Parts: sequence; C-alpha cells; structure tokens
Amino acid sequence: MYITSLKNIICAFDPERKGANPMSSVTKRQYCPNCKQMYYTEYGKCPKCGTFFQNRGYSFTYREQQPDGSIKQRRSTAYDTRKEAEIACAKKNEELEENNRRRSMSAGYDMTVADICENYVQSIKAHSKESSALKTHYLFTKYVYPHFDATELARNITPAQCREWQDKINAMPFSVKYKRLIRGAFSSAYNNAKEYMIENPFKFVKGFRDTSAKKEMSVWTEKEFMQFLGVIPKDSIDYAYFAFMYIMGTRRGEALALTWQDVDFDRHCVRINKTVTRDTFDHHYAVTPPKTKNSNRTVEIPENLERVLAQLKERDNGKAEDIVFYGATPQTHYPFNTLRLRQNRYIRESGVKQIRGHDLRHSSVAFMISKSHDQLTTLYDIAARIGDTVEQVMKTYGHLFPRKKKDYLDNFNSLNI
Repeated sequence: MYITSLKNIICAFDPERKGANPMSSVTKRQYCPNCKQMYYTEYGKCPKCGTFFQNRGYSFTYREQQPDGSIKQRRSTAYDTRKEAEIACAKKNEELEENNRRRSMSAGYDMTVADICENYVQSIKAHSKESSALKTHYLFTKYVYPHFDATELARNITPAQCREWQDKINAMPFSVKYKRLIRGAFSSAYNNAKEYMIENPFKFVKGFRDTSAKKEMSVWTEKEFMQFLGVIPKDSIDYAYFAFMYIMGTRRGEALALTWQDVDFDRHCVRINKTVTRDTFDHHYAVTPPKTKNSNRTVEIPENLERVLAQLKERDNGKAEDIVFYGATPQTHYPFNTLRLRQNRYIRESGVKQIRGHDLRHSSVAFMISKSHDQLTTLYDIAARIGDTVEQVMKTYGHLFPRKKKDYLDNFNSLNI
C-alpha cells in the first residue's frame, strides 16, 4: 500500500496552500470522560460538553491508497510528545518520497502476467540453479498461462481471479505439496515485482490445506535389499551403483556425478562435491554444485563397498576424470530413464516391493537407525553422512527412531506416590 501525507492531499485540493508544512497534520489525542469520545484537537476542553480532556497523546494523519485505487485516511496515534509525533510524521514523508521515486521510475512500464513470470524465472537463473528456473518456467507454462491471459496487466489481476484459479488447481489430482508449489511460484513472481509497485493479490487468498493422512515412508529392509541385489550381475555397473546408493545414502545426482578422482582408496572415503541434472533449458545433462551447503562432504566407505568399486575401476581401467557410474562411454552420464527402467526390471525379477530410486536413500537411513544404540550420536552422524541438517533428518526420519515409551512408564510407576 502506498502512503500519502496530509501535505500532498492539501496541495491537491487547495492550490493556494502549496508548500504547506506537513507537521500541521500533527494533533493531540484527547479523551472526554463525560462524552466517552475521542477528539483530535489542541484545545483543552471538549467542544460538546466543555469537560476538560484527559490527555491520550499526540497523533498525525495520512492517507493510504488501496489496491483498488481508492484512498482511505489513516491516523497514527499514541505518541507521548509532540516531538515524537513530528519525527514519525517526517519518516512517513520520507517513505512517501521514496515510493514516489520508485513509482516515477516504473511509470509508463506496465508489466503483464508474462512479464512478471519471466522476470522471476530470470531472477532464479541469476541467483539459483538452472534446474530450479526450468521447473518454475514449466509451472508457469503448464498452469498459469492457460488460465490467465499472458498479455493482461499484472496489476489488474484481482484476488477473486486468483481464488478462482486456485480452486481449479485444487480440483486437479495432485498432492497438496505440488499444489502449494504451483501457487508459491505464481505468488513469488508477484513478490519479485514489488519494485514495480505491483501488489500481490495472493496475500488476500488463503493457501491449500493438507487434511490427508500422512503416508508411510517406503523403504527396503536389509533382507529385501540383499534379495534385490542378488539378481544383478556382480561385475556390472548396476551392481556397484545400487550397492553404493544403499550403503552411502547419497542422492541420485550425487552418485552419477562421481568421477574416480573423487574416490580416495588410500583414505577409504568419497568426496561429494557436485551433482548431475538433466533439468536444463537445452535438455542436456549438466554438472552443478550439490543441493545444499551441507551436501559438500567427505564420507567414509566400508571395506565391502570399497572392494566392489576397486573391482569396477580395474575392469574398466578407469582414469581419474572418468565417470564412475557411466552410460555409453566413461565420459557420458548414465541416463536417468534407463536407470529407472533397470531398477524396475530388477524389482520384478527379485520379487521385492516397488520403491522409487530416491527411496534407496531412505532405506540407507532406516538401516543406520535400526543398527544404532545412542540415538543422539546417530542423529548427528546420519546428518553428516547424507549431507542434511540435524533438523531435516529429525523431521524426515524421526518416526523411525525406536521409542522407549514402556521404559518411561515403568520408571514413573516406580515412584512411591
């Protein structure tokens, strides 16, 4: 909302009073104990009954422009002294001048719905990953442009239109998380356009509520994983990849981006410092920094996995710059779709339950929790190993930690009360 001081309102309606002192809008807030009413005046008596006022401090008035263009008068109250009220009023005037300056910079430049969306995509490309910008661009193309006229002025979109659009999204067979992602992208595009004095209509529209029951996390037990691994040829890249994913608990992109120079057989560890993605505007695989700051890490590897990796490197005569889990050649990345299809084939052959590729990461964490003794130490170790924060690990996997409810009850029952 845009603030207009009383000085400017006076100048607009009374040309002879141009240059009037904006401090003239400061008045005293007085309360009549007899009339039970509040008056804004410098006089000491009530204009209605003559009773002496009770001092309730100073105030100043200003006018506030609403999103629909109408103007409402506001009053800022309860300043103990006139000086405090004048200082606050001066700050409002400075805020007005800044808003006027920004408004004049954007004057004559009316941004359309497509403008604010594309500006937001470019902002993401400049400050985040290209994959994030591509996903946001897809959401706009798929769900925003078909409903809103891309050439319509963004400032003309009303909360009622946003609510109607949100109801259509809500009727689609998507998860609440994905619906919130769609709404959040469009709302963020408006927030990104604030410098052009465009209000976000979504702040008047409530978001999606999740009333569905929480789904159980799908993971493999140790027995199921060994049953799955048993149908894969031992000397293949697939065998090494799935063993690596289950034991190391990395993300798919982190594993597929590994080169042999990242595997340190002398120190028995692996350096995770990059990831591979196919979410690019030119539809080519690209190596980028990992997902978060904590994802840059060095992880120890057990002897059995180290032995499998050493055999793979010896078989392929792997060089330092070669990709560990490669596709057609040691310099090309393993195609994501091929990896998914092969995982599904091995699942059918082994007879284990269906899980996603990312659920191997969850299965790895579940295995570590099941073998843990000290829960607090395990929590920190898991966070460091999989490249997440302790808070995120507790939020995602907290329900997998063993409960000791019965021990607590036994301890309380031992109290002699």
